[in-house]
Amino acid sequence: MKPDEPRYGSIDDYGEHWVAGARAVILDTATLGKLREMLVERLEPDKVRFVMNGLGYTEGWRIADRLLPKQPAWQSDYQLGLAAVARLCGFGHARLELDQFNSPVVTLEDSGEALDYRLRHERTAEPVCHIFAGFVRGYLSRLLDRPVTCLEYRCLACAEERCGFRVEFLPPGVTLTGDDADLHQRVIALR
Repeated sequence: MKPDEPRYGSIDDYGEHWVAGARAVILDTATLGKLREMLVERLEPDKVRFVMNGLGYTEGWRIADRLLPKQPAWQSDYQLGLAAVARLCGFGHARLELDQFNSPVVTLEDSGEALDYRLRHERTAEPVCHIFAGFVRGYLSRLLDRPVTCLEYRCLACAEERCGFRVEFLPPGVTLTGDDADLHQRVIALR
């Protein structure tokens, strides 16, 4: 039974979890890590990254879509919104700020994806936080109503101190192409 006025996250009378007004299935990072392992065993690395990133994009977009009417201030103060939602969803402590070149970057202090990877594997040379990178893309794309890119450039799984993501806000009116356009259309169809 859906709670009357769900806050950001809640549990209803039947023990069902709700996040931003939608029923949620809670998966721990070990389960997501196992999903990653199963995909890596069967797919090429680029395809694994695409699937995990698409999963994050879908969740980020849908959460922003549900929260925007309840938190309209987050459209202008998207740093605050991203930090709150990232924590709510269990990604870790996220901050969106400008780097020394005045470009937006997201730092993630305690990435569940990276920490789980480090528990199971040796250090990697490639960042592993594909779900969170997709989440940032989807969340900010919906919130700002324009395409956003997000690329992880440092990762706890690579023995860095924290994870870092470069964010690019594409100009309004830019049309997505290829797999990005297909993913975007599929997510919009979920409304």
